[in-house]
Amino acid sequence: MDTGMFVISLDFELEYGMEDSVNKNTENMLLKTRTIIPQILNCFEKYQVHATWATVGKLFATDKKNMYSYYPIDLPTYSNILLSSYEYDSRIKNDEKIDPYHYALELINKIKMTPGQELGSHTFSHYYCNTEGQTENQFKEDIKSALNIMQDNCNIKPISIVFPKNEINDKYVDYIGQMGFTSYRGAPNQYIYKSNNFLIKIYRFVSAYFGKSSDGIYMISEILEKSICNIKASAFLRPYSKHLFFLEPLKIHRIKKQMEFAAKHNGVFHLWWHPHNFGNNTIKNMNNLIEILKYYQYLNEKYNFKSYNMMEISNKILNL
Repeated sequence: MDTGMFVISLDFELEYGMEDSVNKNTENMLLKTRTIIPQILNCFEKYQVHATWATVGKLFATDKKNMYSYYPIDLPTYSNILLSSYEYDSRIKNDEKIDPYHYALELINKIKMTPGQELGSHTFSHYYCNTEGQTENQFKEDIKSALNIMQDNCNIKPISIVFPKNEINDKYVDYIGQMGFTSYRGAPNQYIYKSNNFLIKIYRFVSAYFGKSSDGIYMISEILEKSICNIKASAFLRPYSKHLFFLEPLKIHRIKKQMEFAAKHNGVFHLWWHPHNFGNNTIKNMNNLIEILKYYQYLNEKYNFKSYNMMEISNKILNL
């Protein structure tokens, strides 16, 4: 392929994955997410940007009874059981009208109706694939539930997946291939993203503002692994910080230089974030996104830089 690729994926989870840290601020942030997602979709449509929305399966439920009907028999047995979304079921109210934190079918349908948008999987329960205590069978049951609820409630058979917390288990990658998935978002190929060492985490933070333009960029020929596409993340779009406002121009400049490098060298640049990351300082975050999307349009016109969602890339590579 003689063109660079601009990929966006969003981890759409609302309260799932945040249950152990919910407070008034996070609740307000999640509530704002419901108005932010339509804004993001409008921007994507305006600038003709395609994206993958990796969505937690529970969000597809019509009501509490419907959600429970898809629960796996074999629930995750994390050593730290507070990581399990099932531990917080008492918070879940009956349906989306009275509980905007645990249901999202209305938003999901808006995503589905917007051109270029793909609904992918973020597992059923925001499942942690490498966390101590969980088992391979529990993961398999979780994925079956995700596939079933997406098919039954939204007529979608997902073929792209993003693993929660970017926890990637090679055995589980083999399994999702057997279940019909054709792509997943892998970890960045820089060594700094493969360690949880405190100093490495600091370096990873700094790298959001400083670094080489080629960081995180890879060639299309590197995507296919066995029979599944590993569309690795290149950069995380960090939310605006009032405390680090003076670094914001550096952050956006860095992303734009990475995009330009991919456009010039026919590489892949994969940007990701959570919709709820825009829940605080929404105007600043949306302005940052618009600046990035406008730059994409410039690169599209100058270098034929193309926007793809994950499904579109895997379809091209696998000739589907």
